[in-house]
Amino acid sequence: MPDLNCAQVQDATVKIQSAYRGFKTRKQLKESGEDMPDLQAADVVAATIKIQSAYKGFQTRKQLKDQEENRQLIKEKELKSRQASREKMETKTQKEEPKEVASSFFGRFMS
Repeated sequence: MPDLNCAQVQDATVKIQSAYRGFKTRKQLKESGEDMPDLQAADVVAATIKIQSAYKGFQTRKQLKDQEENRQLIKEKELKSRQASREKMETKTQKEEPKEVASSFFGRFMS
């Protein structure tokens, strides 16, 4: 008995089912007397092109949106990195002790 959870068995099952469903549908169409559309007819070709172009436009818009989102994420990461770097530098300079300021006018030039 094959392992029904195996990916290859599941793939084979789907292929067999889809082949059978296609066979069954073609048989029903043939019995009902309905003809399949002529795929070379001008109106069918025009409809096919229209559907394909709509789908390609959808895919392109989706890709552009994904690219823009990725750009935004990269910008946000860079900004956070810069802010973290600045904060690190600020805390480093704050930890350093300030230099002694000369109290007299001439003391400034002597140090």
